[in-house]
Amino acid sequence: MSKPPAAMKTNGRPREPRFDPAEHLFRRVPLSIWDDPTERPGPEAVELPDMSVGRSKFGHAEWVRFDVVNGQHYEDWGILGVLVSDIPPRFWDLGVFQYTFVPCHDPEERDYPHSEVRAYNNGVHIRLADALPEDIHLKWRVALLREMDPIIKPRQKVPTREQPPRSHLLEAHTVAS
Repeated sequence: MSKPPAAMKTNGRPREPRFDPAEHLFRRVPLSIWDDPTERPGPEAVELPDMSVGRSKFGHAEWVRFDVVNGQHYEDWGILGVLVSDIPPRFWDLGVFQYTFVPCHDPEERDYPHSEVRAYNNGVHIRLADALPEDIHLKWRVALLREMDPIIKPRQKVPTREQPPRSHLLEAHTVAS
């Protein structure tokens, strides 16, 4: 198994709450959900209320193949990416409940790029999946998937870079062909 790059560690760096609209968020997708590189995964590839992602400002797409919490490396899993500006920002339910979706930097000691896309109901953070109406949940997941692009396809071999990204912009040689 490969080791996570040392540059993934927090090393005392603070949270960075601001996201550039041109920054990418990366989501790893298991082979059980996305095994055919010629197809796109379905809505089960994304989740709410707190969808775990990696930030392009602090990490490369292949870094999200590392599960530092459980000590796993999913070298064959695919990676989807979405621009921060393309996250569906809000949906209304019954004209009363406004559900918003916001990226939040949530670094872990061994995973500084770790972030989440969080769901809010009228400004209150939703922590349980069943607190989000199923139609809003599905509508958001489908809308987000329309905006997501394959960055690394399933089973695509991509070397793990040790150095952090130079900027928040997606580096061309990681983009799947």
